Amino acid sequence: MHGIDYLFLLCVVLTTVAAVQGVVFNSFRWHSPGNAAKMSWSGAFPVDGGVMPSMAILVPARHEEQVLTETLLKLCHQDYPGLVVVPIVGHDDPGTLAAAEAAAYLYPEIVKIVIDHSWPKSKPKALASALPEVETEIVGVLDAEDDVAPGLCYRVANEFLADPEIDVVQGGVHLVNLEGPWFAIRNAVEYALWYSSRLPYQAHLGFMPIGGNTCFFRRSAVDAVGGWDVESLAEDADIGVRLAATGAKVTVRYDEALATREESPPSTSGLVRQRVRWYQGFIQIVRKREWRSLSLKRQLLALVTLAAPFFQFLSALMLPGILLFVGLTRSLSVDLVLAAFVPLFVELVALVLEFDALARLRRTEGGKRIRVRDVFWLIVSIIPYQLVMGLALVLAVFREIRGNHSWAKTEHVGSHREHSGQIIDLRELERQKTSASVKAYR
Repeated sequence: MHGIDYLFLLCVVLTTVAAVQGVVFNSFRWHSPGNAAKMSWSGAFPVDGGVMPSMAILVPARHEEQVLTETLLKLCHQDYPGLVVVPIVGHDDPGTLAAAEAAAYLYPEIVKIVIDHSWPKSKPKALASALPEVETEIVGVLDAEDDVAPGLCYRVANEFLADPEIDVVQGGVHLVNLEGPWFAIRNAVEYALWYSSRLPYQAHLGFMPIGGNTCFFRRSAVDAVGGWDVESLAEDADIGVRLAATGAKVTVRYDEALATREESPPSTSGLVRQRVRWYQGFIQIVRKREWRSLSLKRQLLALVTLAAPFFQFLSALMLPGILLFVGLTRSLSVDLVLAAFVPLFVELVALVLEFDALARLRRTEGGKRIRVRDVFWLIVSIIPYQLVMGLALVLAVFREIRGNHSWAKTEHVGSHREHSGQIIDLRELERQKTSASVKAYR
């Protein structure tokens, strides 16, 4: 064998390792017959004789007038005793403020609006500004377009009551606008596997980046780490690292029927902006080096998690390119050619997992069966999706080098809802309130 042959073999090994790692993490629910059951939520009703903990749900919202009112109304229908819903609105955002006031007009005893005066605006700054305004035992975080399953607050509270050592409960999230842009199906499958397998597995191993929403914290745990880092572009993963460093216990609960429903970005540029922010946030966390206080095992897991975009870039774009180049320019031995098929077989296993996740999503959303069109887009979008992720990673690296930490907000248009983009009028809400038809928002 020559030097170029060893390079070819090294690329095969690295690609195979990356593919196997992805399959292992994304198949956790199948590792053991009891794993799926362990992720199930507790009961939907109060524990007999138990006093339900007080709970506040923080909803950062910026330019969200199209979706916010309906989100807040659905949260008010959780019927959880003493629930406080806290929309956090920028001081320069009258449209979103009006949307929050519409819900507060109907439910003044539940909705408590917090005005964020920080500048420039960002989600962690909004969360930090609202935290001193609530004094509840449990603090949850949701996005402005989220549709939360009925009774979720009781289930969350029961998790904390069942195990007093739990510091964080992470729920599932589904992207449900499957008829959206070209990447919508692949993006939805990515989310489904992340919340149904990868996060539970990482919580099992002792290190998990907290999700951006449907996450509920014991207030004492948040205070112990000083709240959210207002300079972070991935404040959810950042607080997950700091909580892990304190030995906090994080649990993941996942049920397709109880997952929070939201939407994919409405355009390719929106997807790129979202991933640039996430990837640059991961780079920030690595550079802060707070993960170094973890045990060696958890340090390795943290690096695998935070450096995942780089591994993905290498395994999905660079290494296959090297394999193809060498294969076309050299006469390789039969052994090396056969070895090159190994990562392909692993990727086929990964594709089977994606098919299963997509089928479960379709069944959850209206009991539909997976369609030929779904399979087509899931397969065809593989390479373009990885190219977009690669572009986002490159832009994130350049932004970090230049010291640009501006917040790129993800646009929400309500495409996952029946009345997409509807702005709810106060007079209409008053009419509905008096006629008791507000139940239509459930």
